[in-house]
Amino acid sequence: MVPPWLEIMEKKWILERRVFQCKDRLLLDDRSDVKNRNARDIHFESETDTTLTLTLFYIGTEKTVLFDKRTGAIIK
Repeated sequence: MVPPWLEIMEKKWILERRVFQCKDRLLLDDRSDVKNRNARDIHFESETDTTLTLTLFYIGTEKTVLFDKRTGAIIK
């Protein structure tokens, strides 16, 4: 079985490009319950030419993640 991952795709007309892909271990911080598989909802907060901000909602908490669209890395 494959662990769950978060994948963000950018679509322009018929072309698709993977902006970012991460597994649970990349989102872990000091809390072990902050994982992709436990997220109840995902909101797209903002987007610029170089960054994308998402908020992952969990039961009783939330985590805001800032991605760099050029490198596919988590900035914050």
